[in-house]
Amino acid sequence: MYTLPDGLTFRPANIMDVEKVVALKNMVAVNATGEPDNSVDQARAEWSRPSIKLETNYRVVETNDGQIIGYADVYQDPPQTAWLDIYVHPDHEADGIGEYLVQWGENLARENIALAPADARVAMQAWAYEQDTRWYQPMLNQFGFQVIRHSYRMIIDLDKPVDEPVFPEGIAVRTTEPQGDQRDVLTVVRASFKDHFGYTDEDFEKQYQEWREEWDPLFEPDLWWLAYCGDDLAAVCLCESHFADDHSVAWVSTLGVKREYRKQGLGRALLLTAFREFQKRGKRSVGLGVDASNLTGAVRLYENAGMRVWHRFDRLEKELRPGVEYATTTLET
Repeated sequence: MYTLPDGLTFRPANIMDVEKVVALKNMVAVNATGEPDNSVDQARAEWSRPSIKLETNYRVVETNDGQIIGYADVYQDPPQTAWLDIYVHPDHEADGIGEYLVQWGENLARENIALAPADARVAMQAWAYEQDTRWYQPMLNQFGFQVIRHSYRMIIDLDKPVDEPVFPEGIAVRTTEPQGDQRDVLTVVRASFKDHFGYTDEDFEKQYQEWREEWDPLFEPDLWWLAYCGDDLAAVCLCESHFADDHSVAWVSTLGVKREYRKQGLGRALLLTAFREFQKRGKRSVGLGVDASNLTGAVRLYENAGMRVWHRFDRLEKELRPGVEYATTTLET
């Protein structure tokens, strides 16, 4: 049983904490990678979403003078997988704060096991910077977490001409309408990501509401490219004009191609379309995130489009209850 040192307060996070929490996250990110990767505006938008449970699922550790030196949140929807996110000020890593936060997060996840299907396997997962092997990963190992997979943040520098996209015959591309395309887009995202590791089917309407909550504050219709084959929406490339607070770097948030349209160059053509547009806008680079062992071969696609690995992240897991695995783990044929 872990306890906090005297003089520290453990409490629910609130919207007024956003700037301090983002500063803490960016401090940890800079220590690991040399670069910040969190945005105050994006964090504030996320925390303001109706489905986010600040009161129960977000916690901060605060000093007497109001400094936030620890932060944790647990996201568990669907309930088969609980995502644990923890940050601790580098000067306080030896104070037991991280251990206390892991203990809190696991207890919360175990309380919610009953929400999962009775036969379902339930696990807790966490991401860690590849470089963070000095403290964070060993601490998670002590609690029974083990690395199961890796993820890449990839990037392309736009300092030389980008190849012209070549679309498969019969494909027409347009940007999205400010209103009217979102349901079709989510349908394609769901269909394409069914073949991705960790995907779990959810109720469409519930997912749509949460998806709109997430996307509406970030929505830039002229940066959402939709590829049609006749009337069928075959693929989407959804982008943002900046990464965190770095407006020189654009971001590909989602690239999804339905199974029947893969291996024809459609994904690469959409990426190149985005790259060329961002180059016109004077962006320095474009980045995206991808499972390092992506079941559909996305890493090869991105490399073929000129991208390289920027950072690696490790995915750790602890099983909370054995059972049937509801998430995608292999590519169905």
